[in-house]
Amino acid sequence: VYLKYLVDAGAKNIVLLCRKNCGPAVREAIELYKEKGVTVEVVFADVCNKEMLAEKLAKVQQKLPVIKGVIHAAGIIKDGMIEDLDWDAFESVLLPKVAGSMNLVSVLKENALDFFIMISSITSILGNIGQSNYAAANYFMNSLAAYLWQNNIPGYVFCWGPWAGK
Repeated sequence: VYLKYLVDAGAKNIVLLCRKNCGPAVREAIELYKEKGVTVEVVFADVCNKEMLAEKLAKVQQKLPVIKGVIHAAGIIKDGMIEDLDWDAFESVLLPKVAGSMNLVSVLKENALDFFIMISSITSILGNIGQSNYAAANYFMNSLAAYLWQNNIPGYVFCWGPWAGK
């Protein structure tokens, strides 16, 4: 969805940062966009690892124009009632959204970003039974967007509702 939106909006160079292999639908989309003259660089890195992220993005920026926008859509769901959640259940959900967001902001702080979009959840505002860890992680992103705006960085957050078919 994000790739199509970016290409339709005129993006000619896209970096797709993944923790693991892309699925078949994403690979097909990448090939289609490459045929249309769009450069899609797939980079394998974990946004939770700041050093790895910095290293990989530095290599990308040697090949492509400077990164001008970010869509941070990482997330993990590990539901459970709060009394049943251990720290691992919180940390595994918090890290991609909290550490990932902060690492991206830190690593790209010298770039004059046109946008820094974070994909959050309506759960961060309304709550949801069994998703206290997920709500907290997403609420952090909401707060970070406000902080970025206060510091003249165009930070946005989109709080999605339930996904159809998921």
